[in-house]
Amino acid sequence: MYESSDLNLTDQEVDPLLFKTIDYEQIPKLFVGFPIKNKFEYNDLHCNNGMDIAHLCGVDGDIEPIFLRGTYIEIPPFIAKLINQIDEIQSIDTGQIFNHYVSILKQFNLSCNSTYAYLMDGLFPIDVIHLNKITDIPYEEIVCDILHQDKIPWFFKPELKIFLLIKSNTFIYKKSAA
Repeated sequence: MYESSDLNLTDQEVDPLLFKTIDYEQIPKLFVGFPIKNKFEYNDLHCNNGMDIAHLCGVDGDIEPIFLRGTYIEIPPFIAKLINQIDEIQSIDTGQIFNHYVSILKQFNLSCNSTYAYLMDGLFPIDVIHLNKITDIPYEEIVCDILHQDKIPWFFKPELKIFLLIKSNTFIYKKSAA
C-alpha cells in the first residue's frame, strides 16, 4: 500500500544524474522497458538488472532527455529495414510524421495504437503485442530480468513498451550548428 507521501513523488522530477545518456554513435537501438516520468515511477519499478537510460529527443525544437528503464534487445533484420524507412521520414514536419510512421508500421504488420503518445523526434514506439515478432525472449522473462525477479507477482502487471531509439534530427541539427 502506498502512503500519501509516496504519491507526492508523482510531482517530482527524476534526477537526470541517475540515468546514463546513450552514446549517439551506437544508435539506433531497440529498447524494451518502461518510461520513467517522475520519482514515484523511478522508486516503484525496482530494478537491478535493467538499465536506466536517458535518450535525447527533439521536443518542440529543443532537446530533452526521455528517461527509460529496461534493456536493449537485438535488432532483427526486419526492424533494421523499418529503421531505414524511419530515417527517410524524420525530416518531415512533426505534425505529419505520425501518419507516415503508422503507414510504415503497417507495412511490417506492426502498430503503435497503445503507445503513439510516446512518438517524438528520436523515439519511435511499437506496441508490446508485437514483442513475439521482434524477439524470441518471452514477455515475462524480459520483465523478470529487468526487475531482477524470479517471477512476476500476481498483483504486479507492468506494461512494457518497445522503443526504437534513433538519432534525433533536432539533436543532429543543434550539434552541427554549435
